[in-house]
Amino acid sequence: MKNIIEQSLIDFGDHSDVIEIKRVSGGDINDSFYIQTYDNEYFIKFNEQSPERFFELEAKGLQNIKRTNTINVPQVYSYSDKPNESHMLLEWIEQVQSFKEDILGEKVAMLHNTYSSKHGYEHFTYIGTLEQPNALYTNWPEYYSSCRLKAQYDIGVARGA
Repeated sequence: MKNIIEQSLIDFGDHSDVIEIKRVSGGDINDSFYIQTYDNEYFIKFNEQSPERFFELEAKGLQNIKRTNTINVPQVYSYSDKPNESHMLLEWIEQVQSFKEDILGEKVAMLHNTYSSKHGYEHFTYIGTLEQPNALYTNWPEYYSSCRLKAQYDIGVARGA
């Protein structure tokens, strides 16, 4: 893991020494770490068993959210979906002590108020490690029922849930 971290930092352009690597919480499906170098602070997450294009699709999603200027998301510095090396290197965002859920709720509402003539997404994504089909629809209820509700129902049936 340390070799992957150091190579990822070099690929990004940070050639300074690593001062600290510390495990942090960051979800249920990835191993997450805080990294401090002499030049910067980073967040990196690993998932050795990640599905195909896992971090690539997450990086695209974060970049799309960032373009809406609604929610502060970390800058994606690099990612790899190579087997046994899957990881994403991101900007470290210091947690704010005075976090307020109502402000987050307002920002999520602003995100969902961004306008497009189509609903959905141009390619599949993931919910956790479950593949989430997507397509672009002109009708939101049709998109939601087909690509969200039915898709998850079908996964549950296929897994015997």
